[in-house]
Amino acid sequence: MDTWFRAPDVAFECSDQDVYLLDLQDLSIPPEPRALQGPAASIWRALGTISAPRSEQDLLQLVAEEYGMKPGDIQGQVLAFLHELESAGLAITSSVADGNGARQ
Repeated sequence: MDTWFRAPDVAFECSDQDVYLLDLQDLSIPPEPRALQGPAASIWRALGTISAPRSEQDLLQLVAEEYGMKPGDIQGQVLAFLHELESAGLAITSSVADGNGARQ
């Protein structure tokens, strides 16, 4: 399984159970804030960092525990959301990161 981490140029703030994101990669385009709630916010909080990426298994375990579920029951939804974050440039997998964690 791959490891995942937050893109280093994404600013975020956790407020109660919500997470607010701002992608600062390309400031020639005004950044649009994004709000994550519920399971999406839980997945974001569970993501690793560039210096400590988190395995998919660990991500699944953390989110499943938070909702009192089994990792296998949520695997499809969690992985789908991780790939959405990746497509939006907000998360990076070990398989698409170069040596210093920069986006490719």
